[in-house]
Order: sequence, then structure tokens, then C-alpha cells
Amino acid sequence: FEKPVFLYNWDLAMRPMRYLFPGDEWEKITSKSRDEQEKWFNDYWKAKDPTPGTPLNEIQLVFYNRVDDANRKFSLRFKDGWETDRGRSLILFGEPDSIESQPYLTNTAPYEIWFYKERNKKLVFVDRTKSDEYELVRVEDIKEP
Repeated sequence: FEKPVFLYNWDLAMRPMRYLFPGDEWEKITSKSRDEQEKWFNDYWKAKDPTPGTPLNEIQLVFYNRVDDANRKFSLRFKDGWETDRGRSLILFGEPDSIESQPYLTNTAPYEIWFYKERNKKLVFVDRTKSDEYELVRVEDIKEP
């Protein structure tokens, strides 16, 4: 199988994992020595592996494929795609079921609304500076018609 880019270097792979832990827990993890962090990284993904007898860790692969997708789709001049709000949402929730996109508005800021039907959620992103950096401004329940 083709390995996602971030998995070629464990300390690079650690960076997007901050989305999986509350701030104080993440600080404890990152305050460990490099050797302890590497061991923690390997142990964490080993414990999450749904098929431990195989060489492929499917959960890890899904996570890092999403990181790669976020980088491809949302990278900015000085920010990797996984560091953006849309990138974080893609990593944590996967591809939305549908997207309403208004990128070329002149009288208001461009926006995107991502719909997740199974989660009954919509995420609203706005590009206030018109620099293609969409901020997550609201998470709402989807209202049934």
C-alpha cells in the first residue's frame, strides 16, 4: 500500500494528532522526550489497530490519508492544509456529504457550508479576509424540512 506522506516521519506525523486530544493532555504528550514521544506514538496507533495481525493499520491510514487530503485541498502560502479549519474538519469528520460554496461573492464574505447528514450537522466556514483562509464560524444542527 502507498503510505501517506506524514507517516514517513513519526515527529511530523505527531503534529496533526493534536486534534485528537484536549489541550492539557496534548501538552503532557509533547512535553515528553523525543524517545518517549516516539514510543507513545507507536503505542497509540498500535492500540487503535483493528487488525493487529496485519501490517496495515486501517485507522491510522484513514487518519493520515485525511491529513494528506487536507494538505492537497486547503494549504495556504504559510500554512499547511491540516492546520486550517477546513483541514481540521476534514481530518476529524471526513468528507462532507455535500458542500454549499459561494466563493465569489462581492457584497459579503465568501463562505462554505459543509453538510454531514449522519451527524445531523452543518459547519459554516467564512473567508473574512478573502485570502482563501476559511474560518469555522458555526456548527449547527441540520433542521429537518
